[in-house]
Amino acid sequence: MAAKKRKTRRPRVATRDGGDARKWRAAREKLVDEFDGATDGVLFCVYKLRQDPTLTIPAFRDEAASLGITVAGRALGSARQHLGLKAATKKAPTKKRATAGAMARANGRGPGRPPKARGSAGHVGLDDFLNKVQRQRDAMERLRSLVDQMARVLDDVM
Repeated sequence: MAAKKRKTRRPRVATRDGGDARKWRAAREKLVDEFDGATDGVLFCVYKLRQDPTLTIPAFRDEAASLGITVAGRALGSARQHLGLKAATKKAPTKKRATAGAMARANGRGPGRPPKARGSAGHVGLDDFLNKVQRQRDAMERLRSLVDQMARVLDDVM
């Protein structure tokens, strides 16, 4: 035989007729004026956070449910922000994928057009080309000196 599941009871934190409900209704009236446009969930979170700023949702979810208020993480975050307990965060920008045509337009050219002129003289990439040649020349000099050093070491060993 299958074992019977035992129902676990949640302790009643407050009732609609109890003292907590009356306190909440009185506080709600003041909070509505203070935080115009906020939902009941956010207002309830503000109410609870003013009592204890370290509270988390599980600490007062049952009380909110008994009052008919749905509380979620977003409401708690908004309440913390309203109270200055949490700094406002910017939404991360979404990355848009650029098409080849969009990238060409952003670079100032369309399909089939030559690259946009750069450099002080207006030559197409001439400055970039000359810089690259100089870097390659410097790298060749360093390589040549290393080969010379290795040749001297080999001569000494033999």
